[in-house]
Amino acid sequence: PGLLIDMCRFSDSPAGGLHLEGCGGAVTGCHFSRITTTALFARDSTGLDISGNRLEDIGNNGIQVWWVRADGEVENVEIA
Repeated sequence: PGLLIDMCRFSDSPAGGLHLEGCGGAVTGCHFSRITTTALFARDSTGLDISGNRLEDIGNNGIQVWWVRADGEVENVEIA
């Protein structure tokens, strides 16, 4: 169970594409294009499958996944 975003298009954004906080589920088969900052940002999302997505003309970060650790530090995974 959880959020399912499948085969959606995110485009022509002067800011970010998709921003998720604390979700599980899946983002699959989506197309992200012409986005100024990050195409997909996920923070503190457990059990989130991000796969099979297409990214074109992304200005800053492609896919960014952050976890906040117990000590308050942020662990950052960037996938371009």
